[in-house]
Amino acid sequence: MPLCAKTWGPCGLQSREVIKFEQHPDGSSPPYAVQAMVHWSKPEDRQIVNSEESKVIFDDVEKLSGVMPIFMVGRWVVTSKGVR
Repeated sequence: MPLCAKTWGPCGLQSREVIKFEQHPDGSSPPYAVQAMVHWSKPEDRQIVNSEESKVIFDDVEKLSGVMPIFMVGRWVVTSKGVR
């Protein structure tokens, strides 16, 4: 993730998170191992991922994980803190 901050920080990257998936309650494996979420200042800032500078990030992910990352775009619909 430091490479993301270095490469994308000046281009509008606000924060990043990584989730490591675990086995499902039934013991089966999840379809993905990890998920990285990156948050941008403005939607158009994320266009940096298509740049030549971003290739080093995706190559690094592939080198560390053995798979090329899948890039998906979305937006927050609902966030909830605490349950009542």
